[in-house]
Amino acid sequence: MTDAPPKTILPWVVLALVVAAGATVAPLAVPVILAAWVSTISRPLLDRVARALKGRERAAAVLTVLLLIVLALPITVLIAGLVSGIGELTALVAGSEGAPAALKALVSDAGSEPLELFGGWERWLAWAQRYSGQLYQLVGGIAGTALRLTFGLLVFFLGVWTFLLEGPRIRKWYDAHVPLGAEALRRFADAFTETGRGLLIGVGLTSAAQALAATVIYIALGVPRAIVLGLVTGLATFVPVAGGALVWLPVAAGLYLTDHPVKAAVMIGLGTLIISSIDNVLRPIFSRYGKLNLSVLMLVVSVFGGLAVFGPFGALIGPLIVRLAKEGLALLREERDAAAAAGPGPSGR
Repeated sequence: MTDAPPKTILPWVVLALVVAAGATVAPLAVPVILAAWVSTISRPLLDRVARALKGRERAAAVLTVLLLIVLALPITVLIAGLVSGIGELTALVAGSEGAPAALKALVSDAGSEPLELFGGWERWLAWAQRYSGQLYQLVGGIAGTALRLTFGLLVFFLGVWTFLLEGPRIRKWYDAHVPLGAEALRRFADAFTETGRGLLIGVGLTSAAQALAATVIYIALGVPRAIVLGLVTGLATFVPVAGGALVWLPVAAGLYLTDHPVKAAVMIGLGTLIISSIDNVLRPIFSRYGKLNLSVLMLVVSVFGGLAVFGPFGALIGPLIVRLAKEGLALLREERDAAAAAGPGPSGR
């Protein structure tokens, strides 16, 4: 009969294996986390499709994943364009001599014509060619990292498929094997889900709406790099108080300095009344479906701190880590309060 290993060794062996497993999956942690969040948000859609297909859950999962693929492709293109566009804008500003020159360069594009709504079909065709070329450049930004993005997307969609079909079973397995206790594990799981809903729905949809509005306005005013500037405007909405004005105000200043005072005035008016007002109108609506239990300061610090530590996807990882840490501290405090309320045990009498 083989002797069992000493009890003092097994926990350390398991801990070392868990740490090693975490390090192994860490490079693909972001698509897995996103898959878990998206599958949770997509669960009502899966249930509706499954009912329409008379309970065929696997077929419903296939259709749900296919719909997500259709939605994810343009989003992936836009994210790649944002990353490459930020580099282009940074180089543009850094290469300018002084602030006025940088503002002028922001709205100057040699050889391009602004959009004129009533200029005839020739101008519409020229405008379409111009911005289709810009879109092509954004798509081209993916080429450099195509393999990594493709593999990440495969992991993401495989994860969505798995969590949609096996989510409840996976949850039961963690309940049985993770030594945190049922209540603590439930609280951490709820905080995890809440963070995903808050970022993707509460914050993400508001920022996307502002980015879309800004892009349309930039295009109508004939601002070059309108798509990239629109995406950067959406990203700037994470900054409290100033928000999208961090982008559209410099654009307005650049228009004024390049002898377009009317366009500058229109930019300021539309930026104030539409772009910046979207946050006040839509955020309370979206927050009903996804509210993030973090203060504005903590959200900003965790997003930009996450970007600095973890790279582009740190905007998701940072708030998740901070939110889980907050929940963990609350659990420790509750345990300490419960132990204090219970008083000393029999040995302490």
